[in-house]
Amino acid sequence: MLMEAISDIQKLIKRIKAWVHYLGLSKNQLAHNAGLTESTLRDFHRPGWNPTSITLEKLEAAIPIGLPPEKSKTDTPDIINKN
Repeated sequence: MLMEAISDIQKLIKRIKAWVHYLGLSKNQLAHNAGLTESTLRDFHRPGWNPTSITLEKLEAAIPIGLPPEKSKTDTPDIINKN
């Protein structure tokens, strides 16, 4: 059960990172969209990044559901314009 939870967290982190890459968001943009400070995401691109559950919840709420499509950046969803 613990291993499943860890796997789910790792999948969520990969999904968040995939959307950030797909949308071309900076850490500052991502932090703003999620209601976080940029310092909260200072290690975001490091392999050992270990966010809190609250950080993950806020990030998950700031990205679309599912994985990003395999399309060009011209097809980005409106989330990039989120205020």
